[in-house]
Amino acid sequence: MTRRTYFDRSARLTFLGFVIGSLGCGFSTAGQPPVYPVKGKVLFRGKPVTGGVVIYELEGGVSPGTHTAERGGPLRATGRIESDGSFRLIAFPGAEGVPAGTYKVGISSLPPRTEGNLFELAKSATKGNPDVLQGRFADPSKSGLHTQVIDDKPNEPTFDLK
Repeated sequence: MTRRTYFDRSARLTFLGFVIGSLGCGFSTAGQPPVYPVKGKVLFRGKPVTGGVVIYELEGGVSPGTHTAERGGPLRATGRIESDGSFRLIAFPGAEGVPAGTYKVGISSLPPRTEGNLFELAKSATKGNPDVLQGRFADPSKSGLHTQVIDDKPNEPTFDLK
């Protein structure tokens, strides 16, 4: 009878973490549809928007077989806009990407509120409205922005807003 060492346990845990982590690209987890990576860029008058949120809302309602379908709300994916204007979307916890389909898009240049940036938001509000888009594109159903997520090609949209 052999004793298992710390290395054996560590190797197994590392392998398990690798297997679980590799399931996020193009695979379905926990009864959810497969997701495909979406990374893009948001520009305003040709220059990168330096913060905010991108929201994809599935046209036609919900994606069958999801927790959202059970609640009756639309499937939504969100992503934070980075300082260079780039964003990546997440529709389900633990899996970066979005199911294939046609989406209405909402974009806000106001960063999401968190405990860490609350003070910065308060400071920027005293300097004027930090929302360079002035809320015009924030609501996916009213923004006029649409895009498709396709399963067999890169999904890298650029939204150049005027």
